[in-house]
Amino acid sequence: MYEHPRRVPGHATIKHSLDSEEAKKSENDFAFAFTAKVLSNGDEKNASLESFKKVDSNVKLFFGGGGGSSVVEAKEWTTYPGFFAKGGLDIMTSFLLDSILEEDPEKSSLSSSPRLKKGICSDKTKRVMDFCCGSGVIGYALRNALEKEKTKKKTKKKVKLTMLDADAVALEAAKQNFSSLVGNADGNDDENNIEYLLSDGFPQKTTKPSFELILTNPPVHYNAKPDFRVLGHMLHQLPNVLKKEKKGGACFCVCQRYVPLESVAQYYNNKTKTKTIIDLKIHAKNDRFCVWKIVCKAKSD
Repeated sequence: MYEHPRRVPGHATIKHSLDSEEAKKSENDFAFAFTAKVLSNGDEKNASLESFKKVDSNVKLFFGGGGGSSVVEAKEWTTYPGFFAKGGLDIMTSFLLDSILEEDPEKSSLSSSPRLKKGICSDKTKRVMDFCCGSGVIGYALRNALEKEKTKKKTKKKVKLTMLDADAVALEAAKQNFSSLVGNADGNDDENNIEYLLSDGFPQKTTKPSFELILTNPPVHYNAKPDFRVLGHMLHQLPNVLKKEKKGGACFCVCQRYVPLESVAQYYNNKTKTKTIIDLKIHAKNDRFCVWKIVCKAKSD
């Protein structure tokens, strides 16, 4: 659908979206692992993913806006070459997080991390996703806020987080980054309710919409040119994975203000043959970026 994903040997076969060109090819296609031959100047035998790994300590992934002191910080943060924004916090992701997180007025000296703003998700929320997750900045901040809420309310409610990306190297980094948050070296999916999904779009095998919250800073460029294919696919397939607005479903997507999201959404609404359409409105904006709140609703609503 977009560009060939990077994959790590041993990972599960990539799952393709329905309208992906890759979906027409063999499901047992284990592609190249991290372009090791190029990065190692031809020394492919001695090249390994580990040799390109970079780990920083006490990395601040989000600073609360409005002069607040809320901070999301990772004890360790793993990145590899080729990541967007070098695998750290970029200005657009920061704007997205600032629109859904706020400083906790009841914070203690033990924790200065922010909480989710009212209305972002409810007590009934069971599944959330970081779409195009990269090294995991958005998902990490979201999981951090959900865990804080869980501790504060003294509840055992489990919310499953799905980290989705087309790059297996990015998912490998995300898994390592989450290990410091969940206290598990393996980032165990079952124990910690975290799912790492290697896919070039929403998976084709879906039962019914199951996510109440999806956060994303999707790619809108291919090299240096605008390219809205990933964004368009996301909007087209969103009704298959996101619960309807009446059931608490919402997707928050950050884009540059020039991106014609409303036109793209209208195009895919016109293409859909289902009874569900997508509706969007501005959640937050500044002179450069816009966070859209996207919901699914019946055509009759």
